[in-house]
Amino acid sequence: MAEDNWDWTIGRVVGVFGRRGELKVLPETDWPNRFDSLEKALFRDEEGSGRIFIVTNARYHKNWVLLHLEGVDDIDAAETFRGCLVQIPRSEAVVLPADSFYISDLIGVEVITLEGRRIGVVDAVLQGVANDVFQVGEALIPAIKEVVKEVDVEHRTIRVELIPGLLPDEPDAN
Repeated sequence: MAEDNWDWTIGRVVGVFGRRGELKVLPETDWPNRFDSLEKALFRDEEGSGRIFIVTNARYHKNWVLLHLEGVDDIDAAETFRGCLVQIPRSEAVVLPADSFYISDLIGVEVITLEGRRIGVVDAVLQGVANDVFQVGEALIPAIKEVVKEVDVEHRTIRVELIPGLLPDEPDAN
């Protein structure tokens, strides 16, 4: 498998732990326990080049995942990984439950109303306490069932039924 296919980020190396070469990784996943079964990972530096390593051990300490890699056995060797992304092939991503989506799959998806009016594309997904919100240009569209009627990642469309006043160029219903 080519290194280019290893582009699904699950963490970032933020430092070293101890003297035996463990990497301190900040998980960038909602499933940090996915590191339990991690056999190989690509470590991509800030310049974009990467190298695949065998993961010999993964354990947890506070909010960190501590990884030990084959051939990385001291603090000096581990230090060279600081700032690297920890990546896997997309095919190894956690399978989500129905009606759940990866944020990266929603960025750039076209948002249209049930009547066919184009609103724009999803620029960002803001994660809130109660619900996520799709940022579409200046519009903030709550990702709730009353508004979002269909998400079709394959065809890159999200169909919505807008609440009056939701778009910045429309007055509210009051």
